[in-house]
Amino acid sequence: MIMPPGPSILLFKARGLTLIELVVVLIILTALTGVAVQSLEPLADQSRYEATQQTLEDAGGAIFEQLSDGGSLTYTGFVADIGRLPVSVGTAPERYASELWDNDRDLNGVADLPAFNLVPFDDPDTNEDESMRTNNRILVSAGWRGPYLLLPPGRDSLIDGFGNPIVCYDPTDTAIAAAGAQISLLRSLGSNNVQSIADTGYAVDLDSPQGLIEANDFQGTLVVQVRDNNGADPTPAGDRIVVRVYGPVAGAAGELAEMEVNAANNFRIEFNGLLAGTRAVRVVDVSDTATNEDIEAESLVTYIVVQPGQVTEREIRIQP
Repeated sequence: MIMPPGPSILLFKARGLTLIELVVVLIILTALTGVAVQSLEPLADQSRYEATQQTLEDAGGAIFEQLSDGGSLTYTGFVADIGRLPVSVGTAPERYASELWDNDRDLNGVADLPAFNLVPFDDPDTNEDESMRTNNRILVSAGWRGPYLLLPPGRDSLIDGFGNPIVCYDPTDTAIAAAGAQISLLRSLGSNNVQSIADTGYAVDLDSPQGLIEANDFQGTLVVQVRDNNGADPTPAGDRIVVRVYGPVAGAAGELAEMEVNAANNFRIEFNGLLAGTRAVRVVDVSDTATNEDIEAESLVTYIVVQPGQVTEREIRIQP
């Protein structure tokens, strides 16, 4: 019996790519990769630019920021708590502004600035310890409650979206803030990390939205009219009547300003250049000299919000 032939089986011999073919494939892949990179690079630059803008905005707000909540204003940031602008620290440009995020800049485990607290304050000019009172205590909020600026995890330096240090300038806006100098401006030098007003595109220099922070940007004016309980001009029982304003001084509770009132100025005084924020204010009628004053009469401690660039007026009545 003759069996019909089965299906045909075709065998093919595998053949590898030649060297020339490999070279051609690599050239094609390289070209495609280059096209892909070129098409994505503008998107990457835009992302770096936007990251730089956000970093500068956050850093400026960390120094001083005005917030509005339902019509009421509050003031936050380093200046509001410490009572001064941050100063440049160390020699590494990317850490000049480290007061904004690091309160142990000496890395010795000790805070460089006191921690934030609402402090019962003892006026050093009087012979009474007001901090021990149960009523009419002078409460002053002050101290470091950072980090005011949150850095990415694992980072301890301030850089822009292009990986370059954010440059800190002193109040002149012409010189980099040397160690100990006030920081008044934060600037990115763009993608090329070169300061130039001729730069264009992503190489252009960028400042924080607040621009150059000047003293009057976070200072206001407080006008106090002193009256007695009947709303008339007070009659001094001691040697003089003094209005004192308390707030943060280098991070600690202290006296921000003091002025004497009398009939010559109609018992009305004006504090110019006063640090914005909620300030404790009181009037004291005292005898004797500073550090040993006897309090003959005083007002209640009054808490007044001083607004930057504005005039706040308040009448305070002194009690016998």
